[in-house]
Amino acid sequence: DFAAEKGLSANSYNRLYNWLWTNFGDYNFRTFDDKIDGSITLGYEAQQSKTSLHSGVGNVLPANSSIVYPVPAVPTTASLSGSDYSFTSVFSRAQFNFLNRYSLSGSLRRDASSRFGANNRNGTFWSVGAAWNIDQEEFFSNSGILSALKLRASYGVNGNAGIGNYDWRSVFSFSTTYNGEPGSFQNSIGNNNLTWEQNKPFDVGLEIGVLDNRISLEADYYIRKTENLLLNEPLSATGGFTTYSNNVGAMENKGFEFTLNATPMSSRNFSWNII
Repeated sequence: DFAAEKGLSANSYNRLYNWLWTNFGDYNFRTFDDKIDGSITLGYEAQQSKTSLHSGVGNVLPANSSIVYPVPAVPTTASLSGSDYSFTSVFSRAQFNFLNRYSLSGSLRRDASSRFGANNRNGTFWSVGAAWNIDQEEFFSNSGILSALKLRASYGVNGNAGIGNYDWRSVFSFSTTYNGEPGSFQNSIGNNNLTWEQNKPFDVGLEIGVLDNRISLEADYYIRKTENLLLNEPLSATGGFTTYSNNVGAMENKGFEFTLNATPMSSRNFSWNII
């Protein structure tokens, strides 16, 4: 009953700041009588994000209701919270193409995140891929109804940092009092060895086009392995905590994937696509 408290006022101030800085350079080239073309990219990226929340609640307000921001005579609660994280990355990419028949690509990057312990803050990730445009070969010219044929494969390692900003730290909360003095208690035990979750996808696929690509089919076989899973590992409750963040376990997904597209009708003013 706010009337008994002579009014209640609550106010909060929430701010999110995000800085992102990216620098990269590209180099494109052709060589060997234009038989080989390619591109090389080098870059650096940095990101920092901060959030802050201020809030306060009080009662016993002035009787004048026209005051837009009344000051309560009796403050009851006030709180301040915030968090931040940062990432830095150095990355590179390269792609080469020979006679529009054979292509090779690769990438390499080094990432660091404040979300992981000082012992394992950095991660190195990479990927390679290759493709063969069979329809560009001379022997393909008499292929009949086939209009496109491509074989491709790729493999790589990428990282996941989708956890809390301070899961690796032993965190204390100063949000209580003890015997009239400021008090604190431990919120988490931390893990200095916490590091990146790694995903290792492998894919091999075949692309087929029929009747001037009126019908196209993509068939893929994939294996996706995930290691150092970022999970909450159970603990005995006798220590005061039931879980802590750790790299535990692995999993694997594999299977086939098919995509079929068709264009039964196509004219200057009308097109019917089936996807």
